[in-house]
Amino acid sequence: VDTQGQNLAQANQAQQGYSPPDTGAVDTEVEVLRSPALAEAVVRRLKLWNDPEFNPAMARRLFGLAPAHPPIANPDSQLVARTTDALLSKTWMHRAGLTYVIQVGANSTSPQKAAVIANTMMDSYLKRQLDEKLAAVTRANKELGRSLEKMRQDAETAEARGQEYKNAHGLFSAEGATMAEQEVSTLNQQLAIAKADAAEEAARYAAAQGQLRNGNAGAGVGAALGSETVKARR
Repeated sequence: VDTQGQNLAQANQAQQGYSPPDTGAVDTEVEVLRSPALAEAVVRRLKLWNDPEFNPAMARRLFGLAPAHPPIANPDSQLVARTTDALLSKTWMHRAGLTYVIQVGANSTSPQKAAVIANTMMDSYLKRQLDEKLAAVTRANKELGRSLEKMRQDAETAEARGQEYKNAHGLFSAEGATMAEQEVSTLNQQLAIAKADAAEEAARYAAAQGQLRNGNAGAGVGAALGSETVKARR
């Protein structure tokens, strides 16, 4: 019996609060093995109500004391309960001393049948433990799924409210940019155009100064020759 599975990823189990099962835990598992519910599961798996050793009524039919009939496929609850009581009277479970080992046995007129009953009882016990673990994992997954779905809905609601607030206060334009960002972008474009115009005028001024220094009276200055008035007179 091990009530807490070891985590091999942990280097030191003692530091993680790991402790072997106590006497109460082992005794609890013994009582689970002795429970009528587990015995009934074995009865149903092996259909022991058709076995004369567990259902004396079948023995009378076999020896001709009553009309014989095919094996019972769907027994009533009372027959299952009587067969379960008979099985409990022929099985035993106890702890081996002060160890964590539980011994399970069955008494029968057939050694092979006794082995089958004991093995089926242990198999049913382990299957019940596995089913309980799977059910716990399934419940945890459902709860986690509901939590994630609620978080997703809360996030969508918060995002929608934030968007409504931005739209209500004009914080966003139709293109998705803030009004402040849009205004700064427009000013940057105007500044770039002004710098380009200033550079062009400075270049023309420098060219005119150079031509005047070369003795040109101004008629041949490039800026004058390119004016619309001179073009119209030509």
